[in-house]
Amino acid sequence: MVLKKILLVLAVLTVLTPFSALAEESRFFSTLSDIPLMPGLYEVTRDSLSFDKAEGRIVETAAASETLNAGQIRDFYASSLPQLGWAANGKDAYTRNGEILTLRLESKGALNVVHLSLSPVR
Repeated sequence: MVLKKILLVLAVLTVLTPFSALAEESRFFSTLSDIPLMPGLYEVTRDSLSFDKAEGRIVETAAASETLNAGQIRDFYASSLPQLGWAANGKDAYTRNGEILTLRLESKGALNVVHLSLSPVR
């Protein structure tokens, strides 16, 4: 009886584990709901602004990490953004559907910060 309960718990955990891992991987910026927030980064919402205009969206936001370096952050976005339809357009710039997304990385003491800017292509 106890063995059956243990096996049932293990079976449930085995089924649910991929879903919880998937949920952790699929976090997005609050102001850029179609841009993933890299695991290990936390969003700096006080640095965010967002405007919807007839010409398109204008969004500024940022995320920071004490553990990730600029190369890791750049590599994550270089590999994940094309999977979401963004085309590389120079260093740290991506275009999709008439919009351009630029990344700017900086170090602030122990923090590595990535600033994201989205605007219509001119």
